[in-house]
Amino acid sequence: LAYLPDEHYHTDTPTEAPGAKNTPQQSRSFLADVKKTVNIATRSHIWPLLAVKVIGGVARSMHSTALPLALKEGLHFDPSQLGVVMSCASLAVAAFGAVALKPSTNALGSEGLARLGLAFRGVMAVSIAHIVSSSSLSESLLSTSPVFIRICTASVAHALASHALATSLTTMTTGAVPASERGAILGLEHGLFSFVGVFAPTAGTILLAKGGGFWTVALVNAAIDVALVGGLYIWTRMARFGSAGGVHTDKDEHSD
Repeated sequence: LAYLPDEHYHTDTPTEAPGAKNTPQQSRSFLADVKKTVNIATRSHIWPLLAVKVIGGVARSMHSTALPLALKEGLHFDPSQLGVVMSCASLAVAAFGAVALKPSTNALGSEGLARLGLAFRGVMAVSIAHIVSSSSLSESLLSTSPVFIRICTASVAHALASHALATSLTTMTTGAVPASERGAILGLEHGLFSFVGVFAPTAGTILLAKGGGFWTVALVNAAIDVALVGGLYIWTRMARFGSAGGVHTDKDEHSD
């Protein structure tokens, strides 16, 4: 900078406009932020969506915890086979999010995609349980066996349904608040998901060990998903007719 002419030398210190007054920035307290977040979460058109996401997250976490244990103990999957199953599911979710999520949302809408994700996920949970319970040990020892391929396919489908559900619900919740509150609602969702991850895996392992095996986990998951489909359908009908306070859109922000 010493070789530059004086007029080209700049500093990061902002210049104060003539006559400008130094006004202290107002900072909100932590308690005020918490109250604001609670206010957002308890709104009549927000909390049902958060409830669906939390309860659905519990079901997903229980299933994702119990499935590897069921495959390892019931079909003696080795670590490489379990890794392939999880990698295939993650790869499919990434590809779906990059290529097919937007067309699916455009075709079905966020509400329709969320309901479809719930219903399809419940079906795939039961399908995976059927594959696990009806397969013999000798059929699952090879990574090229039909049982292994069916498990991979069903796990991919289950993961895609979960991803479609979670993304659609996030779209609905962020679209139901003004832009200035979207950071708060996203932070709240992540916090609730972290809380779900504390106890849902324990519940899944208890159901697996003492509740009747993987079939119990799958049936509980399917029952939760079917119930949430009905609840989400009722909520969307109520919101559409204005009984739940309506859904906030970007256009409403200018009229506040």
